[in-house]
Amino acid sequence: MDSKQPKKIQQIVLATDGSSEQLGRLLGEAKLTQWHEDQLILVAIAARPVEAHVYEPQFYRKSISPDEFEAMKQRLGQCCEQLLTKGYQTTTHVIYREDFREVQQALQALSPDLVVTHRSLARPIPWRWLSSPDHSFLIDASPCPVLVV
Repeated sequence: MDSKQPKKIQQIVLATDGSSEQLGRLLGEAKLTQWHEDQLILVAIAARPVEAHVYEPQFYRKSISPDEFEAMKQRLGQCCEQLLTKGYQTTTHVIYREDFREVQQALQALSPDLVVTHRSLARPIPWRWLSSPDHSFLIDASPCPVLVV
């Protein structure tokens, strides 16, 4: 391989549940320095916010309040700013985790070369159509290789 060839810019999705603990783990990952010239996309796969009280317990457990949702988006924005100040090319994106195919299509639309997620989520979140851990789900939903750190 010719060392003078420029490195191919990759689209790398850092998948998270939006919690500050998991974002901290992903941002503290040692491999992050290898991706300094790549396009990083902080993706939160989250429940859709629900304003009204819902009397269907199964549905309510799979949603979050608008305040929780805004707090998550604010954490993503802060992490994005932190990465931008360190010279990374970074954007954020939220994918609603209501349907496996929708999540899969949303990931495909981002055209990632790699999806990175953390092995254990800060708080287990039940998926309506999933009984395995979130990182196992991402391996199935991802259109590219997944790195579980």
